[in-house]
Amino acid sequence: MEYIIQPGDTLFAIARRFGITLAELLAANPQIDNPDLVFPGQRIIIPVPAPPEVYVVRPGDTLFLIARRFNTTVETLLRLNPQIVDPALIFPGQMIRVPAPAPAVPPGCIVYVSTRTGRPELWRSNTVGEGSIQITRLSGTSEQPVANPQWSPDGRFIAYQAVGGLFIIDPCGRNPVLLAEGVADYSWSNDSTRIAFSNQEATFIVDLEGNIRRVMDGLLNPVWFPGDERLAGSVPETDDVRFARLATVDVTGENFRIFEPVPARKIRLSPNGRYAGTEFFRGFAFGVFSTVYIFDFVTGNLVTLPGFEFEVQPGVVRGISFLGGWAPDSSSLVYSALLSENGLGEIRIADPQGNIRQSFRREYYPFPDWGPVADWIIYTVSEQPGETVLDVTIPRDIFVLNIATSQQFRVAGPADAYSPDWDIRPCPPC
Repeated sequence: MEYIIQPGDTLFAIARRFGITLAELLAANPQIDNPDLVFPGQRIIIPVPAPPEVYVVRPGDTLFLIARRFNTTVETLLRLNPQIVDPALIFPGQMIRVPAPAPAVPPGCIVYVSTRTGRPELWRSNTVGEGSIQITRLSGTSEQPVANPQWSPDGRFIAYQAVGGLFIIDPCGRNPVLLAEGVADYSWSNDSTRIAFSNQEATFIVDLEGNIRRVMDGLLNPVWFPGDERLAGSVPETDDVRFARLATVDVTGENFRIFEPVPARKIRLSPNGRYAGTEFFRGFAFGVFSTVYIFDFVTGNLVTLPGFEFEVQPGVVRGISFLGGWAPDSSSLVYSALLSENGLGEIRIADPQGNIRQSFRREYYPFPDWGPVADWIIYTVSEQPGETVLDVTIPRDIFVLNIATSQQFRVAGPADAYSPDWDIRPCPPC
């Protein structure tokens, strides 16, 4: 849960107040570099321990042996069991409370872009950052670097963009195949047999042999509905692709429909196909705004997800939110909202009706997405502020976060990784 530091607070006192250790508090707040330097109004995460479980003492048990068995300490057991007056006096059949085991990190393999070799290349690792290997080499240029890696839903391929083209490789980086050129955005079909992509003029579908079919002129940023028979995309209102509306079309190019009330520069469909999360950019003389919406295809309801507005100079206001992704059960959307010009941000969890269920303050420029299983999100974040609200040149790290327990792990970094995509299957040996 989130806690706002009060005057006179110290991290040690906060940890003791919530019944956790200082190490646990620092692990949940990697943005804190100096444990002795916190200030009133600062927001931190309190890792909420799981509800305790009941253990029946066996013959020969001691609190020390029980603590070691459950990977905890005698002090924690005594805190959970205030009825124990003498730590040396417990007896068989006695029921005591023990900490519930922390949720294990889900299995999986994460592919991402890293600049650790001096140029953007694709890397992969497990969900706690172990076993990192580089899987592309010299695949991009400084003007058109490697970007936007995406696992195929069946885990057999990784697609990515480089030098203006769309490529696929196997999970070890072997057998690269150029499928299309001039690609601006793309997405995999749910059955992993095709990729929908757009350039600046139209949407196309390409199979894994490189056969390309034009679907619809004027439709950009395509994503697949469940069943792979329809696409959603954006239709620019002007020559500026940032100003666009949500649209749908069959993969045959038929049954084209524009949803006039729904702004959409970027689109993420919920796994059940009922909702579209969209992001829309607007620029005015008095400010710049990027807003996230949720549209319900069944009811036609459109909600605007709340963000923040801040003044960057007299009379000039900005409000910047970034679209994330959907929970696997379509119950929630994760997105982020910036609080200031230097990129200080907050990750937020919203339900399809636009209600904010959780929030996590993160510095700076947090870009979240949902993982392949419930309760786990993945996000990039920088440890340093930027010079402008849209500064994408700052170094970034990648974390996975359990939104139920606040347990998190660094996947890649520090300061050299971004654009992650998480597949549920373990990384195959290479």
